[in-house]
Amino acid sequence: MIEEALVNYLNQRSITAKQRPRKYQIDFSYLLPNASAVTADMTEGCQQSEEVQVRVKISQVVNGDTFTEGPTYCVEFSRMAGDTLDFNQAYNIFFQEALSFAIEDI
Repeated sequence: MIEEALVNYLNQRSITAKQRPRKYQIDFSYLLPNASAVTADMTEGCQQSEEVQVRVKISQVVNGDTFTEGPTYCVEFSRMAGDTLDFNQAYNIFFQEALSFAIEDI
């Protein structure tokens, strides 16, 4: 369910995702438009964003909690290449928009 939702979100935005179904991994590249422009006030010129390569791993968590209804999953975003600031901004976008249904309040 989580994997399908993320892939559908990426496809809607014309982002090509490479799926590895047996490993529950999704790899994709994302270019955040003018993401580094935040630092433009501190520097003379506006820096162009570079492409960020992201890997998403989905793992089922073995949970001893008997009160949980259904399985619990861990979704891990890893930066494979690209600027850390751009990755963090892209992570926030994907996490809040694509996976908002899966966020569990603690």
